[in-house]
Amino acid sequence: MTTKKKKQKTTMKLRCISVLLCMIIINNNNVLFTLAGRMTLINNNNNNDIQCNVNVNNNNVLNNNVDSSNVQQQQQQQQPLPMLVNSKTSGTSLSNGNSEKKLPNILLVVLDDVGYNDLGSFSKYAKLSPRVPYMEKLMDEGVRLTSFYTQPICSPTRGALMTGRYPIRWRGQHSVATPMHPTWVPEDEAYFPELLQEIGYYTAATGKWHLGHGYRKYSPVGRGFHEFYGPYMGAGDHWNHTVGKYLDFHHDKYVNGIYTHDHIFDKHGIHSTTTTEEFALKIIEAHDDTNAKQPLFLYMPFQAPHMPTQDHEEYINRNMHIRNYQRRGFAGMMSHLDD
Repeated sequence: MTTKKKKQKTTMKLRCISVLLCMIIINNNNVLFTLAGRMTLINNNNNNDIQCNVNVNNNNVLNNNVDSSNVQQQQQQQQPLPMLVNSKTSGTSLSNGNSEKKLPNILLVVLDDVGYNDLGSFSKYAKLSPRVPYMEKLMDEGVRLTSFYTQPICSPTRGALMTGRYPIRWRGQHSVATPMHPTWVPEDEAYFPELLQEIGYYTAATGKWHLGHGYRKYSPVGRGFHEFYGPYMGAGDHWNHTVGKYLDFHHDKYVNGIYTHDHIFDKHGIHSTTTTEEFALKIIEAHDDTNAKQPLFLYMPFQAPHMPTQDHEEYINRNMHIRNYQRRGFAGMMSHLDD
């Protein structure tokens, strides 16, 4: 049985894995562009190379008033270039056939339980939209997907993101992971951070995991991350970082075969959004100082604005245009994320 699972996982790693991503690509400390699209990693059995294709749809092209010739020109400019990464080397360079470039650093941000109509850029209900000017600016100047499919709840969303597969494929579309579930995603499903590690990335995650932790192999550091900081479970208290009566705040690291695990006790009273941001900055600063030649993948699955509705009054008060207090609290958590 164990041998069969290992073979299945190997097969998964050798085939195409597509993941719907919303990310910021960073190179040499400069934000190059924001992207929302589909990234495909393909392991080529013949030459042990990794091919990475990124397909995007520019929101401007959807404008019916744009001249057809301009649309065609923009579409041609957006055709993705195949980028081949030789996994036999350090994994820090890529080639499109003409020149080699360093792999970009990648920041992937996920907000918890934000619906299509929760942002003014998409919603018809502006009176209920939170004040998030920076998010709106990113969407206006970047790339927006206006037609896509996702999951309505936590663990299925995260499982789909990590595997590039609909959770119905592994019976994970219903409900969410609980302490009774060792894992929410079967162990023979490959996670795309594992593939990023194989081509040379340092992979780190900070925020809410919610995909299982019954054994180390189901925790973030067992699923493709070198380092993780945050809660394993969902619906935790944003201030004291507990789920029920128990503290759920961890710092795991697995680098060069050495595993460390620490419980975090000194963040009581500091909001989950702040702790996630603080650790992300530490990862980025440490990477600049010690691993500048190695590309960084940083995954930030914020716990907010998932219930319970808790945040500083200053963020809630930014949304006084919303009459309903519960909705205003949700909007305040969004404003905190935007700050």
